[in-house]
Amino acid sequence: YASFIAGQNDTNTSINFTGSDVITFNNGGSEAARIDSSGNVGIGTSSPSQSLEIVGATASSGDARSNVIITDNTAYASGVGGGVVFRAKYNTAGSITNMASIQGFKENSTDGNYAGGLLFTTRANGAANAEAMRIDSTGNVGIGDSSPTSYNALGSSRQLIVGSSGGS
Repeated sequence: YASFIAGQNDTNTSINFTGSDVITFNNGGSEAARIDSSGNVGIGTSSPSQSLEIVGATASSGDARSNVIITDNTAYASGVGGGVVFRAKYNTAGSITNMASIQGFKENSTDGNYAGGLLFTTRANGAANAEAMRIDSTGNVGIGDSSPTSYNALGSSRQLIVGSSGGS
């Protein structure tokens, strides 16, 4: 049994088994990531409080700032882009399904044109995930409308209420 694994010519980069059901990943002599005894994964933190916790300064990627980059490497086409899916248990048997998603997507299939939008999906009972809202590359917002042509485009059966419904 080994308490750590290190490279033969790079002894300050290692995987350490600390003995408390914790695994740490060290780079350059400093801890870079860990899996704690609860199974939580921390990147940039030695005490992750959730299933995945990432701590670090935001970085620029072109004109965007982020801590995480999600890339879809599918051949370019309209609708292609990275996303996040939110899943949950939906019955007492513990079955899990997709409940909602957010996706950044390419709006067109033109080579070299990187116009992109943001798509939100939700799921009604008994149905598949369906688009609920999108923001296109010009800033138009469609709620129940997948081709918004104005700042706030609503599908035919939608209402937009701004402010409170009562009082003065």
